[in-house]
Formats: sequence, C-alpha cells, structure tokens
Amino acid sequence: MAETVLVQLAKDLTPTYVYVYDDEQQSAQLIDDKQAAEQQLQSAKDIIVLLPAAWIYLTMSRVPSKSQEVLKQSIPYSIEDELANEVEANDYAWFSRSDHLQAVAVISQQKRKDVYQWIKEQRLSVRAIYSEVVFCPAKEDCLSVWYQQDRALVRFGQESSIVCEAEQLPELVNTFAGDLNCVWSNRPIASVPQTFKVKPQLTLNDCCAYLVMQPPEPNLLKPELLIESTNKRQRSGKVVLVLALVLLLSWVFISFFQGYRLSSTIKLLKASQQQLLSDAFGQLSVTEQNDPFAALQSRLKQYSQSSDRQHNTLLDGFYYLGETRAQIPIVQLKGLRLFDNQLEIQITAPSIANINQFQQQLQNHAGGYAVNIGVNELSDGVYQSILTMNPR
Repeated sequence: MAETVLVQLAKDLTPTYVYVYDDEQQSAQLIDDKQAAEQQLQSAKDIIVLLPAAWIYLTMSRVPSKSQEVLKQSIPYSIEDELANEVEANDYAWFSRSDHLQAVAVISQQKRKDVYQWIKEQRLSVRAIYSEVVFCPAKEDCLSVWYQQDRALVRFGQESSIVCEAEQLPELVNTFAGDLNCVWSNRPIASVPQTFKVKPQLTLNDCCAYLVMQPPEPNLLKPELLIESTNKRQRSGKVVLVLALVLLLSWVFISFFQGYRLSSTIKLLKASQQQLLSDAFGQLSVTEQNDPFAALQSRLKQYSQSSDRQHNTLLDGFYYLGETRAQIPIVQLKGLRLFDNQLEIQITAPSIANINQFQQQLQNHAGGYAVNIGVNELSDGVYQSILTMNPR
C-alpha cells in the first residue's frame, strides 16, 4: 500500500492537521490522535508539508521565457514592487502555467531555514512544501473553499488565494468572485450568487489527491539545500573525527616518546649500577647483571653484617645513605666525595629541620662513624649542606 502523509503546520511548527492518503484506494483520512499522528509522520516515506499562509506570498509573474535560468534571474525582480522586504532576503519557487505566466511562491530565507531545520530534526522524508491555502484545489473560473473549523482556505480561480475567518468569507466573495461562474466547497456558502453553478461537495479525498498528484503549484522544497546542509553537518562531523584522531595520535606519540626516553634513562642507570658493582666486587653473575641495584643492596647488606670486616667508608656510606633516604625521601643527594677515608655527602632539603633530621637518622644507622654537619646555605629557596662520615 502506497501512502502519502500531508502535515499542516502552525506558526510554532507544530502539526495542526495530519492526513494520510492511500494512493491505491484513492482515499484520505484525518489522524485525530496526536500520538498516532506523530508515529505516522515518523514512519512515512512520502510527506507533503503545508506551511502557514502568512509565511508564504503567492502571486503571478509574467516573464516571457521557458529558460529556467532566465526565470530564476527575472522572476524575483518582476514582483519586486509586491514584496515587503529586499529581494535577496527571500527564496522563490514557481510553476510555469504557460510560456509567459508563472505561479510564484515567496518565503523569507529565515522561515525557510527554520522549516528545513525542523524537517532535519524530525528526520522526515519530505517531497514537497506548499502554502496551506493550496490544500484547497484551484479550478479555472471557480470559487473553491475548504472550511477548517472557523477558518476557510479560499481559491479565486487559479490566480488568487487567501486564508480568512469563516465569518469574513461572504464579504470576500462579494468583492472578488464577480468574474467566476461556479463554486466548489465542503459547506454551503450563503453569499454565492445564484448564477453560480454548484459543483458536487468538495471532499478530503479531493484535497489530498490534488496535492499528491503533482498540482500546478510552486513547490518550495529545494532538495539541494537540504543535502548541502546535511553535507555541512557531515563535514563538521568529519572535522571533529579528524581532530580526535590527531589528538589520539599525539597522545600515542608523546607516550611512546616518554616511554623511549624513560627506557633509555633506565638503561644508562642500569649500566652505571653494573659498572659500580663490577668495580667493587669483580665479575658479576647473570642474575646480578639483570638487576644490579638489588645485587648491590644484597652485597652491601652482607658486608655490613660481617663481624670481622674492616671499615670501608665508601661502601658503608652507600648502605647507610640508602637506609636513611628510604626513611627521609624529601632530602636529595647531590654528590659524594671520599677523601682521606672521610666521606663527604652533599645534600639539599626544603628546610634546616629536614637536614638536621637526616643527619641524626644517618648517625643512628652508622654507629661506627661520626656523622657531622657542615655549614648550611640557602640558594634559590633550597637549603644546601655537607655531611661528613669519619670512622670512629
């Protein structure tokens, strides 16, 4: 079953009427339930949108040409005197009634953008956009009227259209219907001249079929504008994706570079530890080569626990300093110097109290040594001092 959905919008772009037309059965129905109407719109594959008549100016232009390019350039300026704003502020659609006569629809660019945005947000499959007044079919030399509650959509032949309050219709008929000779309406019209031929009652099927069957009315839908807007959104999405990819690659590169630098530093430090251990203890085993720091700690611990050993100030200093630094990590070691069996230790700390605490803790560990503290100096907000370890 092929169905076309026609939706008539209010000025706030909310649907006021939703109709479903069955192309095969040639029958139409009004969807009264709001929820059912929304579901019908979301599932429809073929939609016609009817905009408020106040948004669209309908007129006729007389440009003697068949060329679409000529019509595009000429029609806006041929009706310039009828417009309330600048020519460039509007979008135009037309339908050629003959080689020199065109039915024209004009909408402001801002209104058109609002409608297109609504279509995109609702994700509707729209094939045409018309003024709501063309829901009432136009016939040559005929007054066509479609009543919607207390409103009336009125067509005076094929060239004039208006939407008015139902109570205003008699006065309008008397003013504008003089050149017509028939009436076609879904309700009786008391003010129609008796000379008018009354056609069979206008039905909902007639109105829907008129728009579904490609009427001679200007269609305001420009698919290329919808596609262009969609492409802009897609391009924006691609830009965001590219930026995210660049950010990810930057993070990977930075992480890899930092990892490489850290790995290189660790290798240099490990090589220094291996050299220090080899100089102190000779040839190393495979295990000691793989983890020289742990091997150095083990050797120093074994050496310190040996009861018959002689003092080795440098090795003792390494061991006791390691023990003390593990307890007071805020103190930084800046240098070591062994001179005449006296170990000089250069340290830095945020405060004098930290230096004194470090000296006392080192003295507690190194019971066989006298740990003395030198002159404290303040440089760039950091205290510097030199400790000395002398065998007792």
